[in-house]
Amino acid sequence: MVQPPSVALALILSIGAGAGLPQQPGGPGPRRPAAADSTIVSSVRDSVVRQLDEIVVTAAGMPTPIGDAAYAAARNGPDVTRRARAGLGLSEPLHAIPGVQVDNRYNHALGERITVRGFGARTQFGVRGVRVIVDGIPATMPDGQTTLNHLDLGTIESVEVIRTPMAALFGNASGGVIAVRTAPPPDAPLAISSRLVTGSDGLMRRQGGVGGTTAAGSYLLHAGRLDYDGYRAHNSAENRYFAAGTQSNLGPASFALTFHHVSYDALNPGALPDSLLRRDRTAAFPLNVAQKTGESGRHSQAGASVERPVASYVLATSVYFVRRKLDNPIPPRIIQLSRRAGGARVSLGTAKAESARLAWDAGLETAVQQDDRLNYANVSGAPGELTLDQAE
Repeated sequence: MVQPPSVALALILSIGAGAGLPQQPGGPGPRRPAAADSTIVSSVRDSVVRQLDEIVVTAAGMPTPIGDAAYAAARNGPDVTRRARAGLGLSEPLHAIPGVQVDNRYNHALGERITVRGFGARTQFGVRGVRVIVDGIPATMPDGQTTLNHLDLGTIESVEVIRTPMAALFGNASGGVIAVRTAPPPDAPLAISSRLVTGSDGLMRRQGGVGGTTAAGSYLLHAGRLDYDGYRAHNSAENRYFAAGTQSNLGPASFALTFHHVSYDALNPGALPDSLLRRDRTAAFPLNVAQKTGESGRHSQAGASVERPVASYVLATSVYFVRRKLDNPIPPRIIQLSRRAGGARVSLGTAKAESARLAWDAGLETAVQQDDRLNYANVSGAPGELTLDQAE
């Protein structure tokens, strides 16, 4: 992947003694400010100029002040994401980002549909058309599908979104890029955290973590569990999360490891026709109940990255591996999928983009994926006759 340099130019000219003052309709000269205008001008001169905090985005491969980015980018930091840690979907940490829409039916067997400026479609096992990266590891598979079961909302620290054709540089997802960063380790040598959220429809979220930062580096362990009965019948979900990360300095180089895992089990109540909907909105479709539709599975991914200075540049390398297994009963079949994917990336770029006259980042990325898929006839929720045995 090659990140092209971006250049932005701005030119403001004022010509003549009266430039910048409003003109009277039909008159060639500037209008003299009235008394009310003088008050406004005086109040503006006397007002206090407040410097806003600088926002830096990293989704494009190098830290860039958001005002200097030559593409449409947005970022929600901890002030937004911390309010979403009790939520049930990405719609909360992505709140108020222009051009981004998250459709959530609160059906954990189906997940969410994410669109960026209209790009993004639901697929059988996730979302297609939008590339999602979690802590530097793609949550989007090489075939373009994105699955987010392994992401615990309680750990999100920030989200960044790129909404322009520049997203095509990230591979098989030209609609947009969403980069998610989980919370970093605490500054103290040892810190323990816990969180409990309860709500209606059997909602219970439990989270706990331990981490710290020392002179040698930092570390973080996180565990969580989500239980949800759902508003409708046959709508329950149970997710168990685990995440770990460590970062250390080896001389001038920086080394980092990350790991995410989830095991989940969710039921799918299906859609109701109008006749059943009028009778009971909380009911499940009878065929879905009879065939025990839903999804259960395990998802694990791990990544390692190294950054080190090379002359006046920074060389970064990273590798990742993804393992996913799921069992998906749907009318009229049962799908069993075993998925393995992995990739590597190497890049070289300017060490200090904020001070360089020309900031650039050049790199190469490759990924591979293998799917083993079995389809069985659905016999009251149990595997029947084998109808498909496919390797991709």
